[in-house]
Amino acid sequence: MMSSNSILYYPSIEFRDENWLKAALLIWDNVYRIVPYAYIPNDSDEIKFAIDQGRIKNVTLEEKDLSRTFDKYNNFIENLSFIPDGLENSDGTTKIHRDKIDSRLYPVLESLAKKFDDQWIEMSSASARGYMMYLSQIVAENRRFARATDNADSWIMSVYMNENGNFSEFVYDQGAEGQYASVEILDLIPVRDINRMSIQDVVNKTMSLSDERNEFRLIVNNFLNELTGCSTEDGTYEMVEKYKDELRRVKQQFKQSTSFSGDEFIRSSIAVGVPTALTTFSTIYGMSQSVTAPAIFNSIAVGFVAAMADYSRVKKNNRGPQLGAFLMDLERGPKLNHNYNYIMDQFIND
Repeated sequence: MMSSNSILYYPSIEFRDENWLKAALLIWDNVYRIVPYAYIPNDSDEIKFAIDQGRIKNVTLEEKDLSRTFDKYNNFIENLSFIPDGLENSDGTTKIHRDKIDSRLYPVLESLAKKFDDQWIEMSSASARGYMMYLSQIVAENRRFARATDNADSWIMSVYMNENGNFSEFVYDQGAEGQYASVEILDLIPVRDINRMSIQDVVNKTMSLSDERNEFRLIVNNFLNELTGCSTEDGTYEMVEKYKDELRRVKQQFKQSTSFSGDEFIRSSIAVGVPTALTTFSTIYGMSQSVTAPAIFNSIAVGFVAAMADYSRVKKNNRGPQLGAFLMDLERGPKLNHNYNYIMDQFIND
């Protein structure tokens, strides 16, 4: 999940928020994006500086990316027990460059398109986003990248696809054996400092921080993987006891190393999703509502996203470390945003 030193930005080519990019460069060494051949992104001078420094890189799509996306996306759609509303209905349209599409898929997408030409296929935003989410997933898997976005709706869609649609038709399924949880790393990104600093400042600041960032990512990654693999109440308590001091230590170390000033300004959080057994989720959630384990929950908060349709599929696959999708929303500040279940419910049913 977080152990990778590189992330793939999605769902767009251009970065919509330079402050978001600065925050990402504090945590990860490299930020990649999918850029079609011969397309020139509309980048600012700040972003061009990060490109020149090797911190932003373009992914060159290969045949295996497009071919695997075609095969898995088709299989994904054909095997869904129901098509979620978020993949069917949309008011607007979005263009997809043909260089991002396996030629075998041209007839399928053209049949759904509003219009198309030699370079672009314009189709409903929902259908286009669905394909691009799957492409970003395959590209990241092929290169062992994590993914990160600044958009909660895109994050929910990528979560749905990363789990192969293994969610209940009803988000609040009381009988589900597993829950999909949002794990938020609290009070991490120096929002106000980031706003005042240039990308040059951030790049120069992080040149000497590789050890701190690597350890931070490693500890968080190990915690997330053990959280996914835990299924008993006793095991959950043991896991919390194992990680609470380490999480607090590496987070504080990361905060100190990424401080741009002597003042302690408001920091924002980042979120990642993991499937959890109902027993583990209930235990963690119950602990976070009490004072029995304050140390770990000063660093980590766990919230509900949706019910898993078939949790046995998660256990059967024995997936091990996963390359997850992260959400960094710098507008949230210190207030936790646990409305992911509402966004997921809209995506599936509304």
